[in-house]
Amino acid sequence: MRPIILGTRKSPLALKQADIVKTALHTQGHNDIEIKTYQTSGDRLTDAPLSEYGGKGLFTKEIEEALLYKEIDIAVHSMKDVETHPPEKLIISCIPVRENPSDVLLSKENYTLENLPLGATVGTSSLRRQALLLHLRPDLKIVPLRGNVGTRIQKIQEGFADATVLAYAGLSRLNQLKDVIPLDIDVFTPALAQGALGVQCRQDDTFILETLSHIHDKKAGFCTEVERTFLRAVDGSCRAPIGGLARYINEDEISFIGFVSDPQGKQFLREKITSPTSHILEDVQILGKILRKWLEMHL
Repeated sequence: MRPIILGTRKSPLALKQADIVKTALHTQGHNDIEIKTYQTSGDRLTDAPLSEYGGKGLFTKEIEEALLYKEIDIAVHSMKDVETHPPEKLIISCIPVRENPSDVLLSKENYTLENLPLGATVGTSSLRRQALLLHLRPDLKIVPLRGNVGTRIQKIQEGFADATVLAYAGLSRLNQLKDVIPLDIDVFTPALAQGALGVQCRQDDTFILETLSHIHDKKAGFCTEVERTFLRAVDGSCRAPIGGLARYINEDEISFIGFVSDPQGKQFLREKITSPTSHILEDVQILGKILRKWLEMHL
């Protein structure tokens, strides 16, 4: 059977996510798999929020180039980092089973969002998380905090801030869920495609396309497509706070909740719709355009 070279970032979480895909491929009989790591622009640019550097694509560009140049056969990304219009000749052909897409609060004192002290500092460089935090708790002070999961946890333990918000999925994959406080997913809306992995390959690589089809989760794939359709309609980048989540109600219906905001959480709009699976893509596109117009009027 043909060897497979899998490309990913160098962070512990990225390596773990690559290993998840590697293990899934092993169960399909593919045992000759090499993992090759890359440092991306997002890994190097750590002195300012990602929105100042152009947002999405910063954690994928170098890996996608390696895929185009045939240095690797497969790229594994966090889907929330993937541009809504990826390079021609490449395709996200597989979304494995999705992890819990919610966020969690981490602090030394095990605070909930409600009992964080008045004026507490929360470390995050995510505009979405900042907007949600300030919308729910306008008294909080937001301080920039970037780095991989381990770095951010260490900063909180060292007292850099009173708390931080992290993705449940990353902590779960790294077995670091101890002492975290879940945030209500209907109140603290996640990033679009959060918790989903995207496995990318060349469009003309029929062997890899067939291989990946066996580890693709159809429901995770469709929910991710719904969320990214909304993102495209809003014309979302890292420069405006935006979030959303699609969930199956039953086999024939999907609910979607999405929000847009200013960075301070003052101008804030969240809407929820339920549609048949056959209409949901069209409906979230319409919703996204409505929210985009609202943003243009209020920002």
